[in-house]
Amino acid sequence: NPVFSVNKNGDLIETKTGKMVAFRSKVIDPALKVAPASAFSGEQIKSIVIPEGIVAIGSDAFRHCSLLKEVKLPSTLRTIGVNAFLGCVSLKEIVIPEGVKVIPPFMLANCSKLEKVVLPEGLLAIDIEAFSNDQLLKDINIPHSVTKIDKHAFKYCYGIKDLYLSENAKKVHKKAFYGCSYSLESIKVNPANRV
Repeated sequence: NPVFSVNKNGDLIETKTGKMVAFRSKVIDPALKVAPASAFSGEQIKSIVIPEGIVAIGSDAFRHCSLLKEVKLPSTLRTIGVNAFLGCVSLKEIVIPEGVKVIPPFMLANCSKLEKVVLPEGLLAIDIEAFSNDQLLKDINIPHSVTKIDKHAFKYCYGIKDLYLSENAKKVHKKAFYGCSYSLESIKVNPANRV
């Protein structure tokens, strides 16, 4: 396991290699290829641009960054950890890049101002409580490629009015949209699907 230290400028340094991991301005070194788990959890940052070359974001990496309003994810991103953006209550919009195949548990749960999520074609699964309690979430399209939507994935997402499930969505948990019956006006399911 790597050991980190903070230099006099507030930069996070991997002690063994001397590589800069994060600057006081919250930049991630693309040479590491990963935004480490809990790296910025609870930090008072407003914006983050994760550089090209990063392939993974660790669990809890930005958890409870309550001031975080803007996130730019790189096209090189492939995996995102559990709770990565949980409780980012100022975040309004996020675009998930095409290489990501799974939205992990609680990834964007409890993001009370989240209104829009762009999911990529090629996404296969939306895991348990990925977007739970995102009550303002209204602008989301579930890609045709999605085959699985897990329990409580969209629990209490009152902003969702219309929903379309393609013929590929074969594993949709019966409580995937728990608590949304108040707001859902239409659910369209491809006739080839027997959900």
